[in-house]
Amino acid sequence: MVAEEVGRLSGVVAGIVAEKNYGFISPDDNGPQLFFHATAFDGEFLKLRPGKRVTYIPVVTDKGARAVAVETM
Repeated sequence: MVAEEVGRLSGVVAGIVAEKNYGFISPDDNGPQLFFHATAFDGEFLKLRPGKRVTYIPVVTDKGARAVAVETM
């Protein structure tokens, strides 16, 4: 999947692992949860909470699907 082909999608933060600087997003299309790293979030990562609505760009890497360019709505 190429980011430019898909564009921005939306979902909800499913969980945050603050001590490891990552979290998971549940996409609005009910697809599988996507991993995201704190560096992919455009804001203060430690202020994110489960249930927060976000937009993101899905990408596929050698480690699987993940979200990049994560922004709160």
